[in-house]
Amino acid sequence: MKRLIWLLALVPMVLSAVSCGPKPRRETTSVLIYLAGNNSLEYYGPDCLSQLRSGYIPEDKADADILLVYYHVPDAAPVLMKISKTSSGVIKELVLYSYPADQNSASVSTLRQVIADAEAICPADHHNLVMWSHSTGFLPTGYYDKLWYGDSDLRARGATGVERRTFGHDYGSEEEIEIPDLAAALPFKYDVIIFDSCLMGEVEVACELRNKCDYLVVSPTEIMAKGFPYYIMMEELLQNPDKAAACTAIASEYYDYYNSQHGGATVTVVNTSALGDLMQVTSRIVSNHRSEIAAINRNRLQWYDRCRVHWSYDLDDIISRVAGSSEYSAFQSALSACTVYKAATPTFLSIDINKYSGFGVYLPYPEYEKLNAFYRTLAWNKAVGLVE
Repeated sequence: MKRLIWLLALVPMVLSAVSCGPKPRRETTSVLIYLAGNNSLEYYGPDCLSQLRSGYIPEDKADADILLVYYHVPDAAPVLMKISKTSSGVIKELVLYSYPADQNSASVSTLRQVIADAEAICPADHHNLVMWSHSTGFLPTGYYDKLWYGDSDLRARGATGVERRTFGHDYGSEEEIEIPDLAAALPFKYDVIIFDSCLMGEVEVACELRNKCDYLVVSPTEIMAKGFPYYIMMEELLQNPDKAAACTAIASEYYDYYNSQHGGATVTVVNTSALGDLMQVTSRIVSNHRSEIAAINRNRLQWYDRCRVHWSYDLDDIISRVAGSSEYSAFQSALSACTVYKAATPTFLSIDINKYSGFGVYLPYPEYEKLNAFYRTLAWNKAVGLVE
């Protein structure tokens, strides 16, 4: 009896010891916004920060989620800063690193350094990335000019004429970040990558990044300069554990805003884990219908770029014109699994949006040998074989 009483007396002591032990560490989530705005978008960088301040900001305390911004606009040295708020709601913008004023933000080395610096001082368990700048999809460096003006105009000008931008443009430099290099520079598998930059909703871009994130939020067309809805984005990315739902909320807010404004929008949320099936299904169709694809009348297709020589066409519009009924059914199923959310206004600037699959894709020009040589190196083409 005494032994039982002693054991019963010991139970509260054990429970007390357990409850007073160290609490398990809370896993943290970070968002890094890579704002490469040392270019003609310079006036919209401050607007991005203003939107951020009006939305959810994580608290400045241990084990809190993390909001980081790499900020580079003209006439100022680029900085990496942490944005947080005090318990009383005061927003703090702490500069973690200052970089040389002449740093080129449209370079792989800078992107790598910024990500490394961010993780060194503010490590996180889960990562999200927003890429903010100019961009032109999968195109190799400088090729946008060639397609914008066409060969004859480009030769007549003797210069590039428009901004060179695969990802990023930085005043004083012709360097760009090509998408395979961008993918190679990312050290984590991100929960979400959002491209607040033009023409990144191409299936080629998604396939390059399929092993670097769970979800992508992208646009096959250009993006109006005001960009994505930063006033809700941080709450969704940092507070919503359902990342598909978070991305859908961001994309639908983006669509709703531009559906009521001049200009218009296209937007797609991509589930990257489903891209493998899409690649396999499309590969079989391409193999079976190569001659029909080559004979397609481009003028009847849905395109997404505004260049003189169009290079980004709707993926489904191409496949639907050549595939048999069973092939097309398999393709639609695979496409649906990839596109968690997709929406397009009836027009985007001068483009009528009559068909929208969520993905743009290159339809090869045999005469563009250098472009085709680059295209052969892309993961999408290696799997699908559009360019042999």
